[in-house]
Amino acid sequence: MAYSDQVTVDKSYFDALLRRADFATCGRCHANMPRKHTSAQILGRQDAASVTISKADYDHLLLKQSLLQGGLTPDALALLISGATESKPTQHKMDSWADDYIDTPPAYANHTTSHSASHHATAWRSVPDNADFAEADSFMDEQNDVEATHSNNGAPLRTLCLSGFAAGTTYRDLVSVIKGGKLLNISMRSDRNATVTFADGAADFLAWVKRNDVYLHSKRIDFKWADRQYHLNNHIQDKLASGASRNILIRSAGEKGFTEAQIRADMEHIHNLVIIDIAFRAGNAYVSTNSVHNALFARTCMMSRTAYRGCKVEFFPDECDVPLPARATIAKSLTQAPIAKKTPFLRFLDDDITT
Repeated sequence: MAYSDQVTVDKSYFDALLRRADFATCGRCHANMPRKHTSAQILGRQDAASVTISKADYDHLLLKQSLLQGGLTPDALALLISGATESKPTQHKMDSWADDYIDTPPAYANHTTSHSASHHATAWRSVPDNADFAEADSFMDEQNDVEATHSNNGAPLRTLCLSGFAAGTTYRDLVSVIKGGKLLNISMRSDRNATVTFADGAADFLAWVKRNDVYLHSKRIDFKWADRQYHLNNHIQDKLASGASRNILIRSAGEKGFTEAQIRADMEHIHNLVIIDIAFRAGNAYVSTNSVHNALFARTCMMSRTAYRGCKVEFFPDECDVPLPARATIAKSLTQAPIAKKTPFLRFLDDDITT
């Protein structure tokens, strides 16, 4: 270990950090998880006034102390640490958007088998399965929602690609025109493209937009199957069955004095979370987000904060989960046959009498 990787601190201060971290990770959840001490190695004499430990361990202790001072409860910290140690997400060299998707052609496309395709499939099969999830939804990144599975294995297609919308189009604009099912994820890209993933109903919605054009800001939106398909794993599927959605309801938020700006600030640290809208009705805060995955983590984080104690944090239905509108039909008026001009019968009789 290089000298630059070591930190020398006062022994009493180190002992205090160690006791606080040990209490947070073990003392409050001793019945549910094994006791774990910090992995710090004291490199100096034990009876000295100062100790030397590795910089990584010292930063780890400081992070725990900062989280506890910031309002995170010991139970929540223990759950976060447990989730981080039990699940080791697969590392891919992709951008953040690609983390949720599988780089495979959709099932409807016809492809010939080639050496490169076989090599690509083998590479995907070599990726380990996703790890188990903690019960409190305390996962560390978005790769937990992805399983390395081809879309042509019988799994339904869920992800659509949207393109052609005007500059300045917002998440709220896109959500306003999407109907027919609960959304798992919606993501906008800088090149005026977006991806929308349905829990169910993606095929019906695509068929509907092919028959009915959708416009936003006078621009027609193009819909098609995305090349990268989102795979719904069992964990998220179980949460959906239990009523989870991408929308969070904070009850009694108004009574607690919460504002839209404060709620946004409390959620801004969550990676890839987009807050589409926050509305207050009857003293409750209705928070619309872009992802079920991120909403689950945001709910767990808020429930662990001292400021939200007394506020019941739950989910409310997705506004996109409504039946598709009926196709507009224009009633055509029946063409009436021209009415024949009637012969003046009385005048005809008068002429006959005269003659």
